[in-house]
Amino acid sequence: MIFLGSKSAKPMTKSIKMSQDKFLGGKLAIRQIQGGYRAGTDPVLLAASLSLKPGQTLLDMGCGVGTAFLCALAREKSLRVTGIEIQKEISELAKRNSIDNNFETEIYNLDIRDIKIAVGQKQFDHVIFNPPFFDINQGTISKTTDRLISKFASKSDLEVWLRLGMKRLKPGGEISLIMKASSLGAILSTMEEKVGSIKILPISSFKNVPCSRIIVTGKLGAKGDTSLLTPLIMHTKKNFEGKKSNFTKLAEGILYEGDSIDLGTI
Repeated sequence: MIFLGSKSAKPMTKSIKMSQDKFLGGKLAIRQIQGGYRAGTDPVLLAASLSLKPGQTLLDMGCGVGTAFLCALAREKSLRVTGIEIQKEISELAKRNSIDNNFETEIYNLDIRDIKIAVGQKQFDHVIFNPPFFDINQGTISKTTDRLISKFASKSDLEVWLRLGMKRLKPGGEISLIMKASSLGAILSTMEEKVGSIKILPISSFKNVPCSRIIVTGKLGAKGDTSLLTPLIMHTKKNFEGKKSNFTKLAEGILYEGDSIDLGTI
């Protein structure tokens, strides 16, 4: 199923309860299903890490409701975006969110393993994904179907996603993902098959706290070394209940102003 930004997109089933959430300080309004998987800071951070240029192409594998590619479009409006999403209702929301935010995109309701059906042999300047976050053999299984699809995957699934993504890169194109830090070994062993100049950005909730997530990016055909960057610290301190509070200035600029993350200087 393809979507080209037409106003004739079909509405979703009325019984589905949705919220409309603001991102980038209100620059984007994104509809999400209540009670299902909900985008947080991860897709915003992923989009901010991309080195975007006018007229480039971007493939978002497992695009969900479109948060990551919409944040990328908010930075570079001339991007030509293709999204792949296996869940029909979620792909319909990605279409609707594209319309609501005045962007033209192509959204396909497919398993990423069937991507050739949608785009043939097309290659992209950027391939991104925010893959399932927990190992299905280790985590507590969600009772909600869309949460299960969105959050659980095996190591072999991650490797499949990476290989499919790298296959879709133009020469010199970049693949970028955000993932739990414990997956770094599997990510590097797979990415190093085809890409170089790999950069790893650790993301920590607080200073001097082990990172829980990483952004990893690599360039097809590059010969540069792998670089471990200075961590991105999200919060300045904890409140009295031990909950997260007070974004750092850098994190606040990324999340609310749409600032980019310069992986060359951070």
